[in-house]
Amino acid sequence: MGLKKLVSFGIFVLVFVIGFGFTSIARGYDYPPPTQKIEFAQQTSDLMLNTLFAALTQEFDETTADNVEQGKQSISLIFNDQNKDMRLVGTVGPLRENDRPRDNFERQANALALAGQAYTSIQRVDNKWYY
Repeated sequence: MGLKKLVSFGIFVLVFVIGFGFTSIARGYDYPPPTQKIEFAQQTSDLMLNTLFAALTQEFDETTADNVEQGKQSISLIFNDQNKDMRLVGTVGPLRENDRPRDNFERQANALALAGQAYTSIQRVDNKWYY
């Protein structure tokens, strides 16, 4: 009888500890990333912007009336819709419906971009943090 109670108590404690651990892990996803990771993301974002700007400037310099279709294809490869981390978004005659802003962040960022202002935020999308 004592062994049965001891085993039952052990199982109860084990279930409690596992449940508490999963709860702690789940709550941990609600916290934004630490400052060091945010600073790293900001620096990465700045580098990516500089790289994209240089690539697009080069593309625009090389695209002529004779190779405009190749230029459009080249740009569409950079802003591939399969890339979940980066999309080309606009409201002035987008090529496809997918090129329109999808949420409040994209609408606000797009409006400010058209006014010449940058807009950044730290947001969680599909359980992954983005800068």
